Amino acid sequence: MVYVPRYVPAGDAWFDLDDDTVRERFMGGLVRMFPDLTAEDILALRIARTRHVVAIPTVGYSDRLPPMVLSVPGLFLVNSAHITSGALAVDETVNLANTAAERLLAEAAP
Repeated sequence: MVYVPRYVPAGDAWFDLDDDTVRERFMGGLVRMFPDLTAEDILALRIARTRHVVAIPTVGYSDRLPPMVLSVPGLFLVNSAHITSGALAVDETVNLANTAAERLLAEAAP
């Protein structure tokens, strides 16, 4: 899995580009880094846009986090709502994924 962000100001022209153009530009960059990469190597590619990505912290939010372990046995949920002390940067996301994986694997163990 590869996460390729491009953070730009809310009024940036990238917001007006169609998905095919964005895909071509990102793929061009990836192919420059990995010359053997082909379109057949890509199993899925998703483009998401949002003009404002930094959540506004609220007092006491960490005491009201959504649960990771859900009521359906074996179903877990981890997302950016669980990042309580960061700005959704890649390092906070990776740290959350690692921490959650350890916890959820322990929960799922028989």
